[in-house]
Amino acid sequence: MKNNSSLLCVTSLLIAVFLSNCVTRDVNSDSKEFLVNYYQTLERKEVHKFDDYYEPVLSNWFDQNNITLDDVKSKSRAYFQKWPISKHVIDFSSLNCTLNNNGTINVSYNLDYYCSKQDAEDSLKFYIDIELLLSDKMKIISIEDDVITRTKKEYFSKDWSKLKTSENASYYRILTLDKDDNPLGLVKDYYITGELQGTGTLVSKSMSIDSLNVWDGELKWFHKNGFLSRKTFVVDSLFEGLSFNWDENGVLLYTLKYQKGMPIQKSEFEYFEDGKLKIMSVDQNEVNKYQIYCDESGSCEQTFKEDFSYNSLSLDWKYSDWNVTNSMMYYTRNSNSRLNYVEIPYNKGDFKLSSFITPKFNANNVPFGFVYGYKDNDNYGSFTINSNTFSISHYSDGILTLHADWIEDNSLSGVWNENYDKKLMIQKKGDSLIFAINANKVFTIENDYTMGDYFGYFIGSKEDSTLIAFDDFEFTQPAEYPIHYDTINNINLLK
Repeated sequence: MKNNSSLLCVTSLLIAVFLSNCVTRDVNSDSKEFLVNYYQTLERKEVHKFDDYYEPVLSNWFDQNNITLDDVKSKSRAYFQKWPISKHVIDFSSLNCTLNNNGTINVSYNLDYYCSKQDAEDSLKFYIDIELLLSDKMKIISIEDDVITRTKKEYFSKDWSKLKTSENASYYRILTLDKDDNPLGLVKDYYITGELQGTGTLVSKSMSIDSLNVWDGELKWFHKNGFLSRKTFVVDSLFEGLSFNWDENGVLLYTLKYQKGMPIQKSEFEYFEDGKLKIMSVDQNEVNKYQIYCDESGSCEQTFKEDFSYNSLSLDWKYSDWNVTNSMMYYTRNSNSRLNYVEIPYNKGDFKLSSFITPKFNANNVPFGFVYGYKDNDNYGSFTINSNTFSISHYSDGILTLHADWIEDNSLSGVWNENYDKKLMIQKKGDSLIFAINANKVFTIENDYTMGDYFGYFIGSKEDSTLIAFDDFEFTQPAEYPIHYDTINNINLLK
C-alpha cells in the first residue's frame, strides 16, 4: 500500500507539472513565431526546381513520420511551382491556437499569398484559409488549406482586346474570384499609368472573351484627373435608364436614355459663363426633337421646331403621304389626309404655335391652316385662311362651334400669291386664345378649347391640282428649369 501511494503521488505530480506547462505556455506567441519563420523560409528559396527545394523544407519544418513529400507537393505545387518568387501576408488577427493535452497545437489562420513578392500590387493574389496541426516540437504534422478567393490582374489594349502581358497594354483590370471562378465585389479598371479608369459589378465572367462578360448595376468611367467621364446603369449587360457624360472639367456634356440596351433619347447641354444651363437639346429617336431655352435668371421655355430641312423630320408626324422636300412640307395630291399633326407633350399651360404657310398652285377657294389641341376627330380646334378671310372653330364631342365665320382681314388682302408666306400664330395666355396673321392679331377667344396634345396642319381640299406648302413649325411652352442637370454639373460632386 505504501509503495502504491508513493507511485500515485509521483504520477499526480507529473500531471500537475504537465498541466501547469499547458496553462503557462503562450501557444499564440509560439505559433506566430513558427509561422513567420516558416513563410520567410518559403520566400527565401533560391532554387527553382520544385523537388530540389522541398526536400530541405520537408526535413526542417515537417514531421516526416506523419507527412510525406508527396503530401506537401499536392498542396503546394499549384501555388509555388509557377511563381517561384512569392510573398505571404499572415492575418494574425484571425490566428486561433488551441493546445491539446498531448502537446500538439491546432492552428488556424488566414493568409494572403501573392505570386510576386517584387510587387504585391502587380500579382495574382490568393486569400487562403489554413489549418495546421503542430507537434510539441513545433513541426507540421498536417496542413489543410482552402482557397477562399483569388485576385487577379488582366491587361487590355487600347480597344479593350485582352492581352496576356502588360506589353502594349493601355489598361489593366483588378478583379476577385471565388474558388469556382465567380467574380466577387467591385471590379476596378485602371489606365496603364495607374489612374482609376472604371468600376462595375461583374456577375458572370468569360475566361477567354471579355465582350461576353455579364455586368449588372452601376458602371462608372473616369478621366485621368479623377473626375467622372461617364456613369450609367446596366441590367444583364444591357444599358438601362439614363447615362451621363462629362468632360475633363466636370461639365455635363450630354445624357443618353436607354431601354433594354437601345438608346431612345439624347440630351445635349450648353451653358452660360457662370455655369447655368442655357440650352438643353433633346433628340428622341431622331424625331420629336425639342429644346429648352433658359435665361440667366432660370426662366425656361420648351420649344418643338420643324423646318423640314434635308428631307428629314424633327417631329413624328402622323401621316406620311404629305411630301417633304425643298425644306417644306406639301399637301400631296391623292392624299386622303386632310389633317397632319404631331403629338406634343403639352403641359396644359400657356403655349405659342406658329408656322409659315404658302399657297403654291391652284389654291383659290381652298381653306388651309392650323389644327390645334387635337384629341380625336370629334374634339379639336382649327384656324384656317382662305383668300382674304379667316375662320376659327372647334369641335367638342362632334358638335361644331364657329367663333369666326370667314371674316375678312386687311392683313390678307393683296398678298395672296405663291411668293408670299403667311405666318399664322395661335397663342394661349391663361384661358384666352389669341390668333394672329403676319404678326397682326385678328381674333381672341376668351375660353380655352384646347382638348388634346396634337398640333399641326389642316387643308380643306383633296383636289389633285391643289398645292400648299408648310414651313417652320414651332410650338413653345413654359418649362421648369431642369435643376437636376445643373446639380450633376457641379464638379465638386464628381470625384
